[in-house]
Amino acid sequence: MIADDAIGRARTRVYEEAVWLHRMGLVAGSSGNISMLIDGTPLVATTPTDVDYADLTRDDITVVNRSGEMVVGERKATSELPMHLAVYDARPDALAIAHTHSPFATAFAALREPIPLISNEGLGVRALQVEVARFGIPGSREIAEAVVEVLTRPSRARAVLLANHGLLTVGANLKAACRLAHSVELEAQIYQLARTMGEVFSLTQEQYEATVGEYVRAKKTPDQGTPSATTEPQNGE
Repeated sequence: MIADDAIGRARTRVYEEAVWLHRMGLVAGSSGNISMLIDGTPLVATTPTDVDYADLTRDDITVVNRSGEMVVGERKATSELPMHLAVYDARPDALAIAHTHSPFATAFAALREPIPLISNEGLGVRALQVEVARFGIPGSREIAEAVVEVLTRPSRARAVLLANHGLLTVGANLKAACRLAHSVELEAQIYQLARTMGEVFSLTQEQYEATVGEYVRAKKTPDQGTPSATTEPQNGE
């Protein structure tokens, strides 16, 4: 029998992180959604559809099984649930997902232009750029397939832009996924500011690996899969 306390803790965590995303300006109204796998269960806790973040309560958080069927809650799960479930199936290392519509990241998604790694803020992406997935209608099978196509490339990046839509990040836990969404938004802002000032120099693979290695030696952060190191920074700090 699935422990009620595990479900309760997951609903609380999703609620708290959703409130944090709203406070940080990464989501607005009812746009964007987050989810997490519930430890020791085949269940997923997720934000609901069509509920303004300013009005969200813990009881609004929905729990579904891996087929998308409701198990706990009264609200319908996010309309982007098929995308979340597809990512969980394709990326076993992804235990949580944040999908945001933050302004700068979404602007690059509308340009269909990748966000290059130019500063420490982008180190957690685990790739030299945040790539753009091909366009798909929100909530459709096509957008789920487009996101999975990017996230399963050899880089195994933890972030992807959704063309004309927004940003999706994955993490080993929900806090990590949400903090990475914030870091990518900062990286997008820095990049846009820098290119109004002059030529922008992206980090090379060698520079990226050396920078990550230095953070590893300095902070000894637990590994989340950096190509050339056993540990890495969470948000470049």
